[in-house]
Amino acid sequence: MAQPLAPNQVAARLDRLPVCRFHYRFLALIALGAWFDYYDNFVAGTLAVVLPAAGVLPKARPEEWFSLLGLFMAALPLGMFVGSIFLGLASDYLGRRFGFIAMLLLYSLATLVGGVGYYPLAALAGTGAALTLLLVTRFLAGAGIGAENVIIDAYVSEVVPRQIRGRGVALTHAVAFTALPVAALLGRLLTPQDRPDRWWLLLVVGSLGALWAWYFRRRLPESPRWSATAGRHDEAEATLAQIEAAVERETGPLPPAKIAKRLQPPPRTPFRQ
Repeated sequence: MAQPLAPNQVAARLDRLPVCRFHYRFLALIALGAWFDYYDNFVAGTLAVVLPAAGVLPKARPEEWFSLLGLFMAALPLGMFVGSIFLGLASDYLGRRFGFIAMLLLYSLATLVGGVGYYPLAALAGTGAALTLLLVTRFLAGAGIGAENVIIDAYVSEVVPRQIRGRGVALTHAVAFTALPVAALLGRLLTPQDRPDRWWLLLVVGSLGALWAWYFRRRLPESPRWSATAGRHDEAEATLAQIEAAVERETGPLPPAKIAKRLQPPPRTPFRQ
């Protein structure tokens, strides 16, 4: 069994590493998954326009139509709110890597089921059941996206060296925001005015792309800082050794780690003082 690793020891060994292709590959994989999360957020605006035209949100009664449209638009952000609180916290107990992969898979499957399953279910059980499926899957997709957004910053901050930590987080989100023009362009190409019934293709694009990203993100390492904090010292040591070996192959011998002294937290003072 490995000796217990203190958080400052893990930080010192990670921060001494020269920035190389390993770190940029890591950031690219994170950004790839985040891109599809952002894509689903942005494509919701297009869906709000084409779904009524496709008859998914019927306009027979204006008050009913506005209620259904409001439910559809609220399902994703409501799921994000719930996912960011509950599923995001789950990564503190189950691991950053597991949380990343599981939430991306949740988003992918929910989006795929909502897009592909709407018309078959409408033919079998009616539009009411199909619309319920769409709303539920949008909520579940939002839960996965919300948790992903919470985990991204923690995961990047715990793995990359401090000299690029802030830039790494910013770069991840900057790349993800390029999903905005792509979502708008795909909305124009896949759902022209004479074919609004092809709206489900917009969801399939996001789900299949996210599944592809999920496949590559299986190669991501677990956060050694999380492993050490969770008491998994053997796992933390093994992951650190793998990261150090990968960096050393690219950059040569590594500099020594400079372990900072652990500062004692200040004593707590009562609120009234």
